[in-house]
Amino acid sequence: MSDETTHNFSPKNGSLGWQGIIVALLVLLLIISTYASMRRQTVKKADAQSKLLLKSIIVSKQAFFFSMLIPKSISVQQKNTVAQDAFKTLRTFAQNTGDPEKWLELSLLQYYLRDSGWKASLRNIGNSPSMRGLNAAAWQGILQNKKLPSGLTLISSVGIVQGMKLGWYRHLALSALYNAGADPVNAREEMKAAMVSVLLMIGIIFLAYGGGFIGFALLVALIISLHLHKQNPDKPLPSILTPYPPEPLDRKKGDLLYAIFIIYLLSFLLLRYVGKLLVLKLPVADRVISNPIELTLALTLTLFSGLIPVFFLVIFGRRVGLKASDLGYRRGRLGMDVLWGVGGYLMSLPLVLFVSLISAAIFRHVSTPSNPAILAFTDSTSSFLKCFMFLEAALIAPFAEETMFRAVFFRGLSSRMKVLPAMLFATLVFAILHPQLPLGFAAIFVIGFTLNALFYFRGSIAADITAHALNNSFILIFLFLLLGR
Repeated sequence: MSDETTHNFSPKNGSLGWQGIIVALLVLLLIISTYASMRRQTVKKADAQSKLLLKSIIVSKQAFFFSMLIPKSISVQQKNTVAQDAFKTLRTFAQNTGDPEKWLELSLLQYYLRDSGWKASLRNIGNSPSMRGLNAAAWQGILQNKKLPSGLTLISSVGIVQGMKLGWYRHLALSALYNAGADPVNAREEMKAAMVSVLLMIGIIFLAYGGGFIGFALLVALIISLHLHKQNPDKPLPSILTPYPPEPLDRKKGDLLYAIFIIYLLSFLLLRYVGKLLVLKLPVADRVISNPIELTLALTLTLFSGLIPVFFLVIFGRRVGLKASDLGYRRGRLGMDVLWGVGGYLMSLPLVLFVSLISAAIFRHVSTPSNPAILAFTDSTSSFLKCFMFLEAALIAPFAEETMFRAVFFRGLSSRMKVLPAMLFATLVFAILHPQLPLGFAAIFVIGFTLNALFYFRGSIAADITAHALNNSFILIFLFLLLGR
């Protein structure tokens, strides 16, 4: 498609044929497998623990914020209510997991919020070997007497704490150690770091709502501009609002894209099954999400599930004359396309936030599998793995998924169906293939529909990749700041 020409995106009518039946059957199989996984006890337990983890850290940071940062802004009774809610949630989490580190987190929070129950919580640690010498008696000496345990130096004690999965609570533990080791400067620095983490979490929440307000304003402005243009069609739209929909595809190209998406679904299902078999063959101790072997395996299989259909797309695309521009990979207007990707994502935020709140209320008692990539990112202690996973989620996944769902599937559908039905069906499949069902279905559906609309309006995959990358990056950064990993 040339940069000077616009086209009406009006596909030929026709039946979906055998390709549509295969896609529907594969999607149905994915729905059944997802539902079966949701019914498993391990998924229910993991989901309950994930929800409890998120709630515990949110209420803990809220209690810390009220107590440390704005002591005069609220009443003592309000601060006590928030603090007791945090203690109760953390205690439940510690009891459910039996993890001595969770009891330490509770004890540290109680100590810094001046709750007398910190000694009782500390006793639950006992002499756990995982604490590597920093047992209940040692921590009581550190907090109460400000003395390091015998046999451990300040450097060795700090090293032990840094090796624990304490997340944000690590700052509280290190501050206590530095105070016990007569290092008040580093103790204050750790407390400042704890406060900064809380402020960053609050800041990114305000940023999300601020982006939602900006997106709502942009959406209203877009609707008004299009309405005025409809009233006066002789007046041209501003260049930034001029649509550049992709050219209609002929039947051969549309059928090929259908077939490529079927290959993508088959490879996705096959590699998902192979991945489960390989994980089951790992030793039980290695079946944790932060294990480098499993992470590498998962990322490699994800990469292959995208490379297989791309290989067939390149080979057979040449035979039917399929060009990169047919898939939205075009030259020119890149800056404007990226700008539309940012604006489109912002415009979707108000509805995403709204449906997320409704879904949370409706499905609060329903098990929802968490995204493995997000859990791996927040739970890993390796900086290299964090960087690699962030790159995968913020760049590789948007590139691969937008190619498959927008450039391939939506384009293939639009060669047989009208635009709106094609958008809705492609969005439905996109939402179903994500693991966060049913809680995340509505939000993912809104995002998927926005991405399809962007592709239709701009005819460029760059806008979709930008919006998708922004969404994934924001989620990972928010959880990273929230959990303090």
